[in-house]
Amino acid sequence: MSLDNIINTVQSLSEEPNKLSEDEEANLYIYLTDKGTKLADVEKLLNLCKTNNAKLVYLKGLSKKSVSGKDEQGSDISTLFIRECYHHLSNIIFKNENIRRWRITGNPGIGKIFFGYYLLYLLSQQRKTVVYHKLNKSLILFSEEEVFSQIEDNIHTFKDYLGYEEVWYIVDGREPMEYVAKTILVCLPQKRHYSSFDKLGTTIRYMSVWYWEEIDACRIKLFSSLTQEYVQKLYNKWGGIPRFTLFYALNDSQQDLLQRAINSVDNNLLNFVGETTDDNSASHKIVHICTNIPKGEEEEEGGEGMEDVKIIEVEDNPGEPSTSKSLAVTRPDKRKSVIGKGKSFYSMSTLEFASDYISEEIMDKLIKNYRGQLEDFMKASSSISDYSTLWDTIFEWIAHRKLLKGGSFRVRPLFALTVSCFGAYYSNLSIPTRKKLLFSDINEIVPNMYCIPTQKNNASFDAFIFSDTFFQMTVSENHPIIKSGLKKYIKNDNSDIKFYFVLPNDMYDSYQEQVLYTTKRTVLKNRPP
Repeated sequence: MSLDNIINTVQSLSEEPNKLSEDEEANLYIYLTDKGTKLADVEKLLNLCKTNNAKLVYLKGLSKKSVSGKDEQGSDISTLFIRECYHHLSNIIFKNENIRRWRITGNPGIGKIFFGYYLLYLLSQQRKTVVYHKLNKSLILFSEEEVFSQIEDNIHTFKDYLGYEEVWYIVDGREPMEYVAKTILVCLPQKRHYSSFDKLGTTIRYMSVWYWEEIDACRIKLFSSLTQEYVQKLYNKWGGIPRFTLFYALNDSQQDLLQRAINSVDNNLLNFVGETTDDNSASHKIVHICTNIPKGEEEEEGGEGMEDVKIIEVEDNPGEPSTSKSLAVTRPDKRKSVIGKGKSFYSMSTLEFASDYISEEIMDKLIKNYRGQLEDFMKASSSISDYSTLWDTIFEWIAHRKLLKGGSFRVRPLFALTVSCFGAYYSNLSIPTRKKLLFSDINEIVPNMYCIPTQKNNASFDAFIFSDTFFQMTVSENHPIIKSGLKKYIKNDNSDIKFYFVLPNDMYDSYQEQVLYTTKRTVLKNRPP
């Protein structure tokens, strides 16, 4: 019996009006490649179907069958939810044919195991030979002629296959062996999985945490018994981790893990760089690994009459959360390079608190119990440009708290003029005390409140005050303004907006103008002030 015959039939039906959807086809291949599936019976019954419509009805039914596999929590896998980043990451891998070793990593609980299944589906369409090696699972060989499972955990059983460049070697949650085959390691950020593998010249890509639209779409499709209101409440606490916002949404023991993680935090968190030594590190529940993802919107190049300004901290102690406030204002440089320019998507990593709820809990605890260590950390980190620490996200939290309290802030324009619409080169900006509002949709914004977007992955700002004031916190010398992320917040009457950059004290004198560009990275021309 040949799996190839079934695949040929599936592909021959791709032009039918009621053809299999991508999700159905992916789930069908997961079912067909499971070691418990009797392929001979599938082929026999498929051949008994006299019409294409009958074959499609049969295949669609198979795609809904439960797979006799388990996820990393030991629960049955029945449906594959294909994330947008699965498309992006697989395209990156397939287009870079000369790269022989890849490592796909990211936060626990975001679906890395399912990305491995998606790769199997894509490779089966291409008729590739694949060796699949998952921690604590049987070895599986997928070829054009057969699917072979090896109970003994000995990868050398398939060494003859792995000696060919055209063979794919997919490894999940364990360190790969060194072979000629094209190797894809999908794993947690734990060095024991990749310390030796990375020395072979591995290319690393980071899988992004889920944004709200993904969580809600998956809820509708696979967790319809959960209400949107309840899941959003969990999302606002956990951030974009479907393991806890969806899969364990009703498991009280699992939900309690977040508070336990918060309670366990001490000053060692300041040294966290995104890597752990155990499978359930509390750090990954409160800190997420974020990456540079493609923007979804595409904007046309055009001119904007924007009053782009920045706020710079000029206090004596930038690490002190409750010191006096003084700020400076500037305007972006259209000549400067952008963060990540020239970098492939998903190749950069930064650390951020999982949610506003967690950041408030953690920072209150650090200030109360480890104030001195926190100040030392802020002072030391301000002199380096390392995004593998929490310096950026802690600074953002401090800036939010200062702006919420209000006060008089010293400002200056970034563009080289001694007089501008802000008055003199240095002037004072008076900000009243405001209440904080977290929002995930523009319709939730309330006038005269300090509005913080819950979805940071697509945000072009960190805070917004209706109807024309934006704040962007950054510790980077280059931080472009993304036009597409602002467009829906700007009134259609061509009135100016105020865009403030908030920065640490030691960047005040040197900070320069920033570029303004679309998602296509096209630098925009500004209307003269």
